[in-house]
Amino acid sequence: MSERVYPLAGVRLGALPRPIRLFLSGFLLTMSLGYGLALVHVWEKTGMGVSGIQERYGATETESHYPKSLGELLETTHNHTITFSFIFLTVGSIFAFTPTPERLKTALLVEPWIAVPTTMGSMFGTRYVSPAFGFLMFLASTLTAAVFATMVATSLWALWRDRGVA
Repeated sequence: MSERVYPLAGVRLGALPRPIRLFLSGFLLTMSLGYGLALVHVWEKTGMGVSGIQERYGATETESHYPKSLGELLETTHNHTITFSFIFLTVGSIFAFTPTPERLKTALLVEPWIAVPTTMGSMFGTRYVSPAFGFLMFLASTLTAAVFATMVATSLWALWRDRGVA
C-alpha cells in the first residue's frame, strides 16, 4: 500500500511569513467577534437555555411571543446554513494546518457538518414535532460553538507559538 501524500502536509502555520500570520490572525479574531455577537443575540432571544429555545421556536404561544412561521424558519435556517458553511470552511481550512493529532483534527473538522444540519433541523422539530427537540438544538449548537472556539484557539496558538519544524 502506498503512503498518503498531501502536497501541503509540511506547512506549519507558525512558519508562515509574519504578514500572512497577521492576516490569518485578523481573520480569526474578526470571525470570533462575529460569532461572539451571534451568541449574545442568542442569549438575548433565548437565554441560551432549552426552555428559551422551546419558547422561541416551539408550537406554544405565550402573551409576549408567537413562534416563528414556516417562512421565518425557512429564512433563518437557509441563511444560517449557508453562513455556518462558510464559517467552518474558512476556519477549518486554517485549523487543518495545526499540529493537532489526526483523529482529533478529523473529529473537529467533521463535527460542524453533522451539528449544523442537526441544529437547523431541530428548529423545525421543536416547532412542528415536539418541544423536546429544543434539547437537541441546544446540544448541537453548544457543541458547534465549542468546536469553533477550539479551532480558533488552536489556530492562533499554531500561528504564533508553534514554530516547530514539520
